[in-house]
Amino acid sequence: MALLLAGAALGAAAAEPNAERFPCKPLKEGGWAVLAHNGIKGEIRYRDGRVEPGDGELLKRAINACKRNGPVRLVDFSSPGGSVNEGVKMALHIREAGLDTQISPGSYCTSACTFAFLGGVNRAISAAASYNVHAFSSFMADPQSCDTIGPGSLSASGRPALFYLIALNTALGAGMSEDAITRAFTEYGKRAQCDPRSRMPAKFDLAIPMYLPVATIFRKELIRFEMESARNMLGLVSGNEFGNRLRHAPGASPGQRYERCTQLSAEIYGPNSKFMQERLLTRDNVGALFPRFEAHVINMEILDTLAARFPEVKTRLEAVIRKSGQQQALQQWRGLPVARQAQTKPPAIPEIDQLAAFIRDGTEDPQLPILGLKTLEPESFSGAKQLFCLLEGLGDVRLPGNSGTPSYLDRMFSVSILTTKSVDRQELQAMDIITDTEGGPR
Repeated sequence: MALLLAGAALGAAAAEPNAERFPCKPLKEGGWAVLAHNGIKGEIRYRDGRVEPGDGELLKRAINACKRNGPVRLVDFSSPGGSVNEGVKMALHIREAGLDTQISPGSYCTSACTFAFLGGVNRAISAAASYNVHAFSSFMADPQSCDTIGPGSLSASGRPALFYLIALNTALGAGMSEDAITRAFTEYGKRAQCDPRSRMPAKFDLAIPMYLPVATIFRKELIRFEMESARNMLGLVSGNEFGNRLRHAPGASPGQRYERCTQLSAEIYGPNSKFMQERLLTRDNVGALFPRFEAHVINMEILDTLAARFPEVKTRLEAVIRKSGQQQALQQWRGLPVARQAQTKPPAIPEIDQLAAFIRDGTEDPQLPILGLKTLEPESFSGAKQLFCLLEGLGDVRLPGNSGTPSYLDRMFSVSILTTKSVDRQELQAMDIITDTEGGPR
């Protein structure tokens, strides 16, 4: 209600259609602030050709409208995040307008909001506020999933876990009822708790019964894969041919620097680029970067965990391995370090290979699509490129760390999606972010 009153008191600014979304507020010491206290929504394109602009454009309009009242000094954030694309646009518009950014006491900036916040010329976070990050991931849940849980709206890791259990029944004949599994997932989802501020699930295990450990293993392994994939790709983006060719024209704006970076990364690392095509060929089209046999490593860890919890799975798994005559070969393969396993062909056991292929390829059912590892790589790469190019465009945000894995990025790649973690004070200060501000918008 306070935001609406603040916006209504501004005369000309309140007439702007975006003034309610990004209100303009006077500062105590003079000048004005634009308040970004919402989720970050993306552009909407309608079939009739109409386009509803995203928050990047709306914030730009709000800043220009607010300037009619006097000089605009900063953007004040309190946001659970949303569209990464729009978060990047917001950051670039803020920098090109020469504004500062801040997060006031009691506020938080999470997910895509952290990208937008980096656009400030000077960046300040109250000691009583939080700046939260999580890993890049393609496994996004519906933001309204807490309100729509049902058989067709299982969570991000719940659906592949459910389908894996169904595939397990088919491959091993493990005797786990498909109907019982589906009912258990659905019933658990109805009891999920949500964060009332953001309507996002309070925990990642939404719609996943805790007594089905395959879901937890799926989460851990898929996030670990995406973490490694994005980190490897970021290393590629920041070096080699790309690093040598990334040159900007004198006086280029942050937006122009960002566009140059994204254009060049698309040329060199796009899906049809020579680089990606060559890598795909060397891996039998199972992925450009992750090891060819990664899916088998993940599959065996899931099977071992299930076998430890469910006697019927253990019995059937042991029977399949005995029948294959590959016990010794499988034992030798399992004895390899994980990094070697991921690059070494496992013994051929058709039933187990079928399950590994599911993890690698996902499903082709258009009604219930499940992304496999080979389809996640481009999504992870997209997030890594956007962050790299945003920092390249801004030019002054330092990321602490060394050896090609800055600690801030490492944290982003290691915190599970939907499980956010606040960046600590020391790390924020290393990024030239002031963390001892007090009071609301200055």
